[in-house]
Amino acid sequence: MQGIGNITIDQNDSVRMYVTCELQSGDPTNEYVAMKVSGVPDNVAINTDSITFRPNYSIPLAFYAHNPKPGVYPITVTTTSSTVGTKQYTFNLTVTSLTDCTAEFSAIPEYAPAGSQHHVQVAGGTGPYYAYISRIGCDTLRIDVVIDSTIPALGGAEPYEWAKFQAVVNCSANTITIYPQSASEFSPVNNAMIRGAGTYVPVTDTSATATLYDTVYVGSQIVSTDVITIY
Repeated sequence: MQGIGNITIDQNDSVRMYVTCELQSGDPTNEYVAMKVSGVPDNVAINTDSITFRPNYSIPLAFYAHNPKPGVYPITVTTTSSTVGTKQYTFNLTVTSLTDCTAEFSAIPEYAPAGSQHHVQVAGGTGPYYAYISRIGCDTLRIDVVIDSTIPALGGAEPYEWAKFQAVVNCSANTITIYPQSASEFSPVNNAMIRGAGTYVPVTDTSATATLYDTVYVGSQIVSTDVITIY
């Protein structure tokens, strides 16, 4: 067996290990190898934990983490064949803590007085816009973009909510991703969805600026596109 070695995975990441089994002698048509993987921790999925094959054979073992507890986990690969018998191979799967940089987008009270919100620019919009940002997960933000209630046309005491969506922050790459989600909160079009991506620049330990490019769409039809700058 080749390719077995220690691997490291982040709490919401995936990693692959390419394992190869080669027959040293004999006829591979008469040889079957049963392979089993054990010791995978809770909240880590694997693409296959048991398989039977003929050598020579290669298989990518893929591990998918869904917020498992950080730590070092010994994983055992057991192979059994008629000519060699049973062999075991052990490696360590290290789960590291997810880097959290969402503090750079300091949470503020919803609809706080003008001047304490994050300021927002929307390309082509008249505004003024503000953003209420809250941390709802280790790497996930909820962003509410509102228009200032002082605009006479609104005629109300509370801001008009122009957009609401969740965004995932990649701290190491300084990127923000809006994965496809419903845009019904702010689009009058039935079944509208929103997606997008952008980047952010840390200013201090508790502040950052971000630029997002979003698209509102229904199926293959684009309803609108926007450039949102938060600072």
